Amino acid sequence: MASKIKVDQIQTADGTGTIALQNQLSGMTSASMPTGSVIQVVSTSVNTQTNVTSQAFANIGTEATITPQFSNSKILITFNSGVCYQNTANATYYFYGSFFRGSTNIANNASYPYVFGSYQGGLSYGDDHGFSMHGQKLDSPATTSAVTYKVMCLNQTSGMEVVINYKGESCMTLMEIAG
Repeated sequence: MASKIKVDQIQTADGTGTIALQNQLSGMTSASMPTGSVIQVVSTSVNTQTNVTSQAFANIGTEATITPQFSNSKILITFNSGVCYQNTANATYYFYGSFFRGSTNIANNASYPYVFGSYQGGLSYGDDHGFSMHGQKLDSPATTSAVTYKVMCLNQTSGMEVVINYKGESCMTLMEIAG
């Protein structure tokens, strides 16, 4: 036989309040969520094609804004996009992306300022290759003010055009994680 506990209220350990129970934990708030809980989610998608030929970081138009509820929260950023390389020269290509918080690149290593990237061996002239580009990063913005994250990419290969959102879309999701 299964046991049941029947109560109308639960008193807090320090005696300063009670939690009323009415088919839910009505006293549960964002502040009482345990560490690691998802507090909120913001998601965006963009289907505009963007050509990247620049050997410096270029904005590809995928960005989202989140306002953390707590200054000790972490923000988990995920990104996915369809990409096509259009090769106009015999080349080995290098293509990289990173997450930016405002205008700050939040890659961990200044000498390798990329969160995600791709390397491919040599391609013959005129080859087109598609793939899915993914990235994720856990950031600690330490604020309760609105924070805008964006994806920026660079193409380190001269004579190579990279098309973001080739026959698809970019998706970015921001999740506030309780600290």
